[in-house]
Amino acid sequence: MTSESRQGATVIACLFLVLFLGVADSQVISPLLPGIRSQFSKTSAELGFLFTGYSLAAGISVLFWGPLSDLFGCRNGLLAGLLIFGVGATICWLSPDFRVLLLGRVVTGMGASMLSLNSISYAAGCWPSCCP
Repeated sequence: MTSESRQGATVIACLFLVLFLGVADSQVISPLLPGIRSQFSKTSAELGFLFTGYSLAAGISVLFWGPLSDLFGCRNGLLAGLLIFGVGATICWLSPDFRVLLLGRVVTGMGASMLSLNSISYAAGCWPSCCP
């Protein structure tokens, strides 16, 4: 295996893990709902905001991240996305109440949207011959 093909495999593996992180985070909340419900005494309707907040933040923020990533580069966008995602996950982890947990989910959704957007752009930049 050549040095270039090893580097390409490493890039693919890293991008896969970054994308997996965002997808796993959006799905991992489901099995946690019974524990969240009992800890914060919330109804199913209120727990639904954890999904809505994440998805809405991801959908809206990607409209802003796209132009910023074009301006600053997709590598910097990936790093910023990982940072924002990590901050959001930490907020969720340390949340003392449901409002803070919801805030953490919103921040995490914003970071996840940067991860998906910039992973695709980064791959397109690495292999431009694959993208006509």
